[in-house]
Amino acid sequence: MAIHASKRDLPNKAIFGALGQLVYAFAQLEQSLLHALATALGDTEEANVVLAGLNFNQALDRFSVLYATVGDSYEGGMSKLCSTLAALTAERNRHIHSNWAFWGSGAPARIRTRLKRNKGVAFSMETVDPGEVLHLARRMDEQTEAIYRLRIQYMEVRVTRRVNLQRSMAGELTIPEAQAN
Repeated sequence: MAIHASKRDLPNKAIFGALGQLVYAFAQLEQSLLHALATALGDTEEANVVLAGLNFNQALDRFSVLYATVGDSYEGGMSKLCSTLAALTAERNRHIHSNWAFWGSGAPARIRTRLKRNKGVAFSMETVDPGEVLHLARRMDEQTEAIYRLRIQYMEVRVTRRVNLQRSMAGELTIPEAQAN
């Protein structure tokens, strides 16, 4: 008797496709944050050096600060966007960093073991509908689009500020007019 069934013997293969889509959606989400940060830093080689190796939470922290000026255009503001992204990532981590098995009916089950201080090992197992995982991937895709929209707004604000600065230096705008735009 084999201890581990081969992939072709597993009863419910839909979970593999769903997990693959989740991995791809998260990669796109993470990349959108890095693109947004590169835009804020000027898309230079120096920006690439600064951004190399940032994990998702580090990129999210920097994004929240640099994009605060345009984040209000997101429904609920920058705080809501960042908390949504953090929640999506936590949910993704529960799926990706779990062990998977097929029990009873053949439904995929997510298995987690954790060491609890002064209590020992905690074991949990719950069945997961592949549709739930796909829904999470779609929600990540929506947030990726939101980040790219904010990136465009950020670029527009930057151009407007640059033009206003040039106009104020040329005497065409007063300082309060330049700051208002």
